[in-house]
Amino acid sequence: MERDQAWKHLRTVARPALTLAPPVYLDRIRTNLAADGVPHAVARRNTPWIFDWLIGVSQFQGISDANAIAYTAKHGIVGWNDIRTALDAGPACRRLRSYWHFEGCGYRKAKGTCSEPEHLSSCSLPRHPARKGSLIQAAYALHLFVRDICNDDLVGWID
Repeated sequence: MERDQAWKHLRTVARPALTLAPPVYLDRIRTNLAADGVPHAVARRNTPWIFDWLIGVSQFQGISDANAIAYTAKHGIVGWNDIRTALDAGPACRRLRSYWHFEGCGYRKAKGTCSEPEHLSSCSLPRHPARKGSLIQAAYALHLFVRDICNDDLVGWID
């Protein structure tokens, strides 16, 4: 019953946007996802690949596509294995212990600040390539969510 209500709500919310969208809107999304290899990764339940893809597309947030592409081409982006290695090293900052602890991290790349300034010099967040602090925070939050909530199986959790 609850699931039916959730789907009804989704249809109610999405219908107006999809009604206004061009007729090929969903087809373009499917085509782009297929070209990127997303359906294959989902079928294989390849969480690290899906994570890296999601972090890659998140780089376009708040900036032109050309600038995002140029920045990531020059500096790279953080990936699943980068964060896994950093977390496996046993960071000193308590906020990196779990998904629930991470709330309020407050890392700001431009200002070089965070909510735990005594740990900033040993923190892994500033060591990863990121155009801005919120993007690296999002990557860590997603990684911790997948690790702690999804048991490293994002597709299984969604299913």
